[in-house]
Amino acid sequence: YGLSLHQGKTVHLPLYSDKTILFPDGSRLKKTEEVTYLGCAISSTLNHNREINGCLRACMAVWKRLGVFWKKSNCSRRTKLTIYNALINSKLLYALDSLQLTKAQENKFRTFQLKGLRQICKIKTTFVDRRNTNDFVFKIANNAMKERVPGKRKQKPAKPIIPTTQTLKKRAQTYMGHLLREPR
Repeated sequence: YGLSLHQGKTVHLPLYSDKTILFPDGSRLKKTEEVTYLGCAISSTLNHNREINGCLRACMAVWKRLGVFWKKSNCSRRTKLTIYNALINSKLLYALDSLQLTKAQENKFRTFQLKGLRQICKIKTTFVDRRNTNDFVFKIANNAMKERVPGKRKQKPAKPIIPTTQTLKKRAQTYMGHLLREPR
């Protein structure tokens, strides 16, 4: 096809190897411990914390930019939750489908999501009111998703709001199914 590797853009990310890779002209391919590919950080140590923290920071920045909307908008909670799901949640989950999360990483995702849901639904933290458990927050958010939007005759039933970690696990299972069904 006449394709070739760009020597200035191509790097070698060694995994369990110390081999050197050479271009056809004999020059060495630059080795690195970490590289960004399609917006995702990939490291030779396979440590996903940096990638997860980067996603959380980027989502928090978007969340804060929309701060006035979350607090002052006349939109229904259902609309705000739909926008949250479309913007924040999709940005958070982008390219993380194949990660195997630790409990600590799952807790980071859960905490981030619950913080957003609590703000949209105007629910105080469990520290202030012990009745506002995580399950209660999801219940209130899902009830808000069932509310009718004024002025709309027909409405599609809203998708329930589930923990982001559960969404990641479902996506990973879907991808695994695709892989298993692929011909050799």
